Amino acid sequence: MEIYNNIKTLVRKYPIPVILNIMGLVLAFTAFIMIMAYVRFEWNFDRCYPKSDCIFKVDMPKVSFFRSILPTGYAESIIHSSAHVKAGTMFCPYGGEAYLTVTEADGNREGYKHKVNLVSPDFFDVFGIEVLEGSRDALLKPNQLVIPESLAKRMFGEESPVGKPVRMESKSAYFLQLSDWQVGAVYKDVPGNTQLDNNILAPIPESLLGSFDCSNFVCYLRLDDPENALLVEDEFNRKFDFARYPYLSPIHLTALQDIYFNENEIETQVFKLGDRMQSYLLILIAVLIVFVGMFNFINFYISLMPLRLRGVNTRKILGATVEMLRLEQVLEVGCIVGLTSLVAVGLSFPASGWFVGLGIIQEPVSMESDGWLCAVTVCGALLVGMVAGLYPAYFVTSFPTALLLKGNYGLTPSGRRIKSVLLVIQYAIACSLMVFIAFVYLQNRMMMHSSTKFDQDQLAIVELTSEMAGKQSSWLQETLRQYPEVEDVAFATEYVGGQDSYSTWGMKWKGEEAETYRIWCSPNFFDVMGIRIIEGRNFTGDTDSGYIINAFLRDHYGVGIGPLSDLDGEIVGICEEVAFTSARKEKVPIVFSVSSSSSHNLPIVYIRLKKGFDAVTAVTHIRQTVARMDAAYPVEVKFYDQLLNSLYQREVRFGTILLCFSLLAVVLSLVGVFALVIFDIYYKRKEIALRKVFGAEFTDIIGLGLKPYFWLVCIAFALALPFSWWMVSDWLGNFAFRIPVTPVVFILVFILMQILTAVLVSVMYATIAREVPRDSLSAE
Repeated sequence: MEIYNNIKTLVRKYPIPVILNIMGLVLAFTAFIMIMAYVRFEWNFDRCYPKSDCIFKVDMPKVSFFRSILPTGYAESIIHSSAHVKAGTMFCPYGGEAYLTVTEADGNREGYKHKVNLVSPDFFDVFGIEVLEGSRDALLKPNQLVIPESLAKRMFGEESPVGKPVRMESKSAYFLQLSDWQVGAVYKDVPGNTQLDNNILAPIPESLLGSFDCSNFVCYLRLDDPENALLVEDEFNRKFDFARYPYLSPIHLTALQDIYFNENEIETQVFKLGDRMQSYLLILIAVLIVFVGMFNFINFYISLMPLRLRGVNTRKILGATVEMLRLEQVLEVGCIVGLTSLVAVGLSFPASGWFVGLGIIQEPVSMESDGWLCAVTVCGALLVGMVAGLYPAYFVTSFPTALLLKGNYGLTPSGRRIKSVLLVIQYAIACSLMVFIAFVYLQNRMMMHSSTKFDQDQLAIVELTSEMAGKQSSWLQETLRQYPEVEDVAFATEYVGGQDSYSTWGMKWKGEEAETYRIWCSPNFFDVMGIRIIEGRNFTGDTDSGYIINAFLRDHYGVGIGPLSDLDGEIVGICEEVAFTSARKEKVPIVFSVSSSSSHNLPIVYIRLKKGFDAVTAVTHIRQTVARMDAAYPVEVKFYDQLLNSLYQREVRFGTILLCFSLLAVVLSLVGVFALVIFDIYYKRKEIALRKVFGAEFTDIIGLGLKPYFWLVCIAFALALPFSWWMVSDWLGNFAFRIPVTPVVFILVFILMQILTAVLVSVMYATIAREVPRDSLSAE
């Protein structure tokens, strides 16, 4: 067969169009593999555990806040309520980041930061995680920790960590009173697409067990069969005495595998949540990018058909059958597309690693996880390539052999229509993606730069342990105030404006109950944060027993200045409404309580820097000051742009992925136009020469090339408009606070696509417009 010779001839005769289209296909398939690997990562969330479909989370759907957060006594009652519950564990997500120190053989202390969770002993029975060293019974002992394999290697290298002493402090003394611990076991790291991070596991203190008052734990159950979930719910809800605990509600079991894409899940601070719609959009984008690459290639082959008629008809005269010629054409296209997909598979491994390093995707492409995806891509590419080759194969073999004597020929009207339709589809896809990425960028920009509504640019934040906050916060405050770039220092329990939820608190106002979030802070907190008190007064000192509420609580619950029904204190002030949570959530009621800066529960330090400060100097002074408190403590100075990046990590990652691959679709469309213009010029070379002989100016020749592409872009944009409008409106519906769908963006995208196309076509036609007509006519 002549497939190899045909491909070699193509590359030799038309190197630029061939290389551009093959590169476009390689990039399209690479993008497809990487996007689908990212989607696979999300769709396999929490499926890594043995019989993961048998694991369920307990919810209280009738509770307004923290419906998955239970008191230990209630969780223990659920765990022991049914024979269908094979194991149950309580899991506290509020341990936060702990500060660990290990004393080396030379007496030096090495400090580490790592998140910690309190769990009950049956944790490993529920999730089936492998314990590599030590005993899984370590969680039965009050002073033993179970650490992940990655942390063990970081802290102890190749030495066995079991039995090694560790000093651990947390920002929450409520959960972790002990400071001297011992490593009891090491567990195998879990993948990144799980609700459980590779955190330190510590046993629940005896003082927290059996309580029905404080809700701080998530309850996970392993059932004997997932079909029995409703039986467990009904059995418990019938037997439990809810009259004795009216603040608790009947339970509902949510499958662990369903948490990530659960639209009703509201605890974004506790659980990792995804957006199924975003996954579908990414799949659509991946398919559209492959379509754009394939349309480029099909258009390229359609453009080649008139140029290949002579060779095909010559072979027909020499005895080749029509069936054989058609099979060769189909296999030729299939082989080229299949080979490009193989190159794309090889390219996707290093490219995905690079994207992981940039934080764009979460896991690199690997044969272990994505071998099936690579195989399907190659097989699908081969099949699609062969199907795409059918029309060119039938076209070039459908003419009588007499055409051999006629020289060169242009495309038939049907061939030109197919080219135009494919180009319009390419442009429609590119325009839709450009519109969508523009709105994603604007929404992310609004959230990142306008969400807090207070002066965040001059705030530096440092997190301390509870012990450091309790013993040395006053010294830290006075020391930092002495630096010329520091204006003032305040303390609080939480990252205000940098998270979606806080501690809950129930209050009564004139006999009516209101469920709110509560934040403890130092008396100067509002001054340091730049949040105005719009009614009443500010806190007067560490002993102030009053409360300050946000304007939302006043406006929507009717709460105002005055005493509370069920507490000794009173509401003394109302602060202006700022965004205490992300733009994903509606405004929430907040109550602020003053606490002494020397108390253990104010570990978050807010440092107001003066205008015009030198950031490097300020950060250096902050680090040096905290290091004087504890030389081994790994100080991390944050600014609000970092907090917001973390808060909107999912949206930022989605926007970055979309930007990268949408721009690729646009580039592929322009590459397709470039290749097509080359052939258009070839076919119109004689026409252009004759026009110049009869007096056509340079601008006339440019206009000849621009006119058809101008109308093609107009038609493509008209087709893209309703689809992109729907796509943008649906995506923005995920946010409580969102930008309007303005026509200005659509108009700007249309103008941009026209400009890019006009520049490309003009440059190409300018070359032929400058040729001497005699040269063009003689070449024909």
